[in-house]
Amino acid sequence: MYRRFIPWRTAATLPSKKLYLIIWFLFAISTSWFYIQSNVKPEATKQQVQQDHFQLAHINYIVDVPFVGAIEVHHWREVCVKSISSLVQFPQYPLYPNLQQTVTLSETFSLRFKGENSGHRVSGHIIPLSNGFYKFGVESIAPLQLWIASDLKPTEELLGNPNNTKSALNYTVDLEHLDSIALETVFSNCSYYPSYQQKRDYKKCEGATRGTYFTKTYPKDGSWISDCPAWRGSYCLGNDVVDQRVVDEIIEMFMKSLEKAYHSKYSLEKIIGIEEKEDKQRGSRYLLELVLIDNPTKSKLRVLNYFFKFKNKSTLCIPARLALRMDTVINIVITVSAQKVWILHFIRDLAQVIRDSNDQNVNVIIANYGNDSASLEYELKKSKKVIPLTGRFHKTYAIQKAVSSIREKDSIVFLLDLHLRMPSNILESHTIQGVLAYSPIVFRLSECAGPGTREHPSKGFFQKDGFGIFSIYKSDWDAFGGMNVKDFKHSWGGEDWDMADRVLNSGIEIERLMLPGFYHFYHTHSGMWDQP
Repeated sequence: MYRRFIPWRTAATLPSKKLYLIIWFLFAISTSWFYIQSNVKPEATKQQVQQDHFQLAHINYIVDVPFVGAIEVHHWREVCVKSISSLVQFPQYPLYPNLQQTVTLSETFSLRFKGENSGHRVSGHIIPLSNGFYKFGVESIAPLQLWIASDLKPTEELLGNPNNTKSALNYTVDLEHLDSIALETVFSNCSYYPSYQQKRDYKKCEGATRGTYFTKTYPKDGSWISDCPAWRGSYCLGNDVVDQRVVDEIIEMFMKSLEKAYHSKYSLEKIIGIEEKEDKQRGSRYLLELVLIDNPTKSKLRVLNYFFKFKNKSTLCIPARLALRMDTVINIVITVSAQKVWILHFIRDLAQVIRDSNDQNVNVIIANYGNDSASLEYELKKSKKVIPLTGRFHKTYAIQKAVSSIREKDSIVFLLDLHLRMPSNILESHTIQGVLAYSPIVFRLSECAGPGTREHPSKGFFQKDGFGIFSIYKSDWDAFGGMNVKDFKHSWGGEDWDMADRVLNSGIEIERLMLPGFYHFYHTHSGMWDQP
């Protein structure tokens, strides 16, 4: 059912200077009125009217303009978004429209767009011949937003993602770390061989379905903010939260031990986060991320370290095999088949992660079917390697080929997907050589859904049974044998479970966490796996 919106007009007294006109056709309506005084900067007021359910079909709009020129019209197909903010978060917006047109203007012009699940942007310059009073009119049966501005910064007024997630907290990544030697003089070392991860022979799919356990987090994070259908059951649930009594007990143990060794030198300023992995037979493993105050100097220090508490013990110890290395090179591996636009989205998103995390030890390796490899290498520039492949798309072979190009056994292999929105903490280390692999759990967005905003929570589910996003040391990759290229060739699915079984059989534990702000975009499979 379509609803026709009443046409509106905006009148403005324009100075004779270049102005910028941008019209978005979206799945929510937001109209704006501007009154611009002659020869001064415009001051805008905004009124937004939002509708929850729209289908975009035919769009007809008319804008009266006092000059002859041209405008740019950009089209995005299959965007299936329902608000301004969700279009802005669409991965291919605004850089990669499906179609670009240059339209010549007359004093009055009209354009029609046909088709569902599409978005359109019209942009251009308005250069009045003289100061005066002009009218602009827009008529549409579909939602739209109009911007008129004297510069190219209208997006400053758009609603953004609140990003109410763990990664949005005030992480003190620039703080000096409390020396590990200082901690080792306080806490004794202890063995770490969890009872649930004894080396064994998992049968087919048994390890993937029964051999991994979820980690609890503190404080409660944004992994619970979603719109998930009830029939999905546990796939709707975010990370379990560490009990407050446990948090208080662990922090008290930590600070008492520090006080005993250093006599009022340190005090606790902030708990950034705590992760708990319970071993019902032996005790619990904790990852503590804290900010301490060095009282004599008033400087701040960051603690990021694994600890273990045995059952019926009142002290913490440092697991001997769980030493974090902050300078390890991470080799990100992706496989692609004729999806150049998604590659560019991925690189842009990853670049933002690297800027936010300030992690420069990152390489990208792309196993590439069907794209112009020379063109990709030019666009991706340094620190990124493109491995050209021919023939029918063979995912496991492509991954294995890419990983085989990594020579440094003490570096990390991180398998990722193209169609992701990644949080800034995606590269935080949960991978430890010879001990831990890491498979963060992505929130798989439903068709037409986008990352969560103030207007629309994320709609979809956590893909808790998937292991396609996977981080492990290269030496451990070689030890378990890598991808099964023989049994998984040209079809989709199952190769990640097979890999997880063999990783667990090798004695490596797989760490599993729901990451707030980590999304997989819905997309068609056209052009993938040799599908038309």
